[in-house]
Amino acid sequence: MKLYLSGHGYRYALEQIQLALFPDEPMEYVEQPFEAGQTGTVSRLTEVGDELVAQTQITRRGKTTRAELTMPAREQTPVLVRQLLRRCYYQVALPHLDVVPVWGALSGVRPSKLTTRHILQGGSLESADALLRDVYQVSPDRRALCLEATRASLEALRLSGPRDLSVYVGIPFCPTRCAYCSFVSASIQREQGLLEPFFQGLLREIALTGPLLRAS
Repeated sequence: MKLYLSGHGYRYALEQIQLALFPDEPMEYVEQPFEAGQTGTVSRLTEVGDELVAQTQITRRGKTTRAELTMPAREQTPVLVRQLLRRCYYQVALPHLDVVPVWGALSGVRPSKLTTRHILQGGSLESADALLRDVYQVSPDRRALCLEATRASLEALRLSGPRDLSVYVGIPFCPTRCAYCSFVSASIQREQGLLEPFFQGLLREIALTGPLLRAS
């Protein structure tokens, strides 16, 4: 599935949401416009007067859908522009999908990182829930799961002392693989035989790393 950008360079954000929503379509980023009727996405960003205008068009299986979203140009930041482009893409993609994604327009990794940062910047759990609902269109049960992880992150941060270290341990095995995730991971059902050697290796690494951290 082709992806062509005009007027912006937010390639990674658009590639990730396209891969999440159309996982069975081979990704092909193109730097030149492709012919009308070909399967693919066109994402445009223009500034018209005092507005920033995002336009998206998707052609797939003979059907073409289009949408346009705007925001005040004076308010643009990289984060808000990415949100605008992704929201526009998601709105256009929905008619092409057989099932509405439970994680909405999210892609990338760790949605709780988004909500935790939102709260640390002055937001609340309620406004974080609204962000997931209104901007990313995440389903109610997944919003609740994300906010539960956010509360745990904030509590861990509250309990951290000045000499404490934050260590991230990635476990690349999940009950199911989320469509938005760009981590290297696999479902437990497929790779259960790798669990035991992985955790044995992780325990050895913890045993070796602990003394190094205490000595630093």
